[in-house]
Amino acid sequence: MSSSSPLFIGVDGGATVVKAWAIVEREGFLAATGERVACEHETLPGFAPVPLALQLEPAAAEPPPEPDEPDEPDEPDEPDESDESGESGESGESGESHGPEGLEDAQAWVVVHAAADAVARVAEREGAPAVRLGVCMPGVPTPDGRGIRAMRNGPRLPRFLARLEECLAVRGVALAGRPERLWSDGEAAVAGEEHGVDGALRGVRTALVIGCGTGVAEGWKLAGRCLARDAAASRFTPAWELAAEGRPFEDVISMRAMNAEYRRRAPAATGFPEAAAVRGDALARALLVETADAFAQLLYLRMAALAESEPGAILERIVVGQRSARLLADPALAPWFGEPLRNRLAALLREAQDGAMLAGYLAGGHPDPGLVVPSRLPAAPAIGAVALEMGLVVGA
Repeated sequence: MSSSSPLFIGVDGGATVVKAWAIVEREGFLAATGERVACEHETLPGFAPVPLALQLEPAAAEPPPEPDEPDEPDEPDEPDESDESGESGESGESGESHGPEGLEDAQAWVVVHAAADAVARVAEREGAPAVRLGVCMPGVPTPDGRGIRAMRNGPRLPRFLARLEECLAVRGVALAGRPERLWSDGEAAVAGEEHGVDGALRGVRTALVIGCGTGVAEGWKLAGRCLARDAAASRFTPAWELAAEGRPFEDVISMRAMNAEYRRRAPAATGFPEAAAVRGDALARALLVETADAFAQLLYLRMAALAESEPGAILERIVVGQRSARLLADPALAPWFGEPLRNRLAALLREAQDGAMLAGYLAGGHPDPGLVVPSRLPAAPAIGAVALEMGLVVGA
């Protein structure tokens, strides 16, 4: 990118917060520059996500007529490191009270304004006369790819990019071209680990990227190519459809779920369970071990699904992202997260007695140290969204 080129801004949208970074080229790769801007979007009183099964019904695929925009909410405070925890929203599968269409649409505008605020603040800080966006979001996309027609942990956003463009124009942010589409958070994370400075997938042909925040985001790299969202969905069952002891994995291993379970077990506790575990909290330590166990179960299922899809195929690397990456990377938490995860994964592989998987994944009875690794790129999805928007990613 030359000095006269528009500034690229990578946007990583989520169920509770939108994060944005300025993205620049550096030695043939992409890097986030400057501090991230994170804008938390509050949950409006009375709003709860519509159950996912209803969102996915054919009648729900077409967005309703465009309503008038509600008044813009006050700009939220900058969130702290809790922004991936999902504490402000519960799963759409559990609520009995579902917001009416008008309330859901108002909640959608809250998300749009948070994204517009994040982009505008990065553009202003960088002094950019014009910007280009790469945007990733969780959820099921609309047919045109520019909105989200189903999201388990948030409102439907069928016109997300169109509304974002309108809000940016009001804020005086000039776009040097419309974003092509919304990219999935999983495929964007894969692209970021491939094209980002310090990415974990450079030179790796077959890999899985999995991150836990409010939900579970997954992306695949197969035969050296990033697997697009639709291709991944057709080959591998989403984590929210797979169960661990009768509960969707997303309701067990996500940081939202872990935080909620810790508060259920220790109502008087404050802060995150990982911090309490380091301080010696037995309940928190037990919860981390349980979470690691379930995480290992999901990883094993992914290994088995890949082997079934492509006999003999072996994951060279599993990159753990989002807040779960910090749990895996922290040596102080190794006895209650990293070690139990790897030990349980090894036990599941041995129990399966699949010769190809045993040979491919275990050495001396333990997973190769380079198999399951934490991401070093908190901005990986934002970097990847820009790489996808730039057309740098070879897709499968």
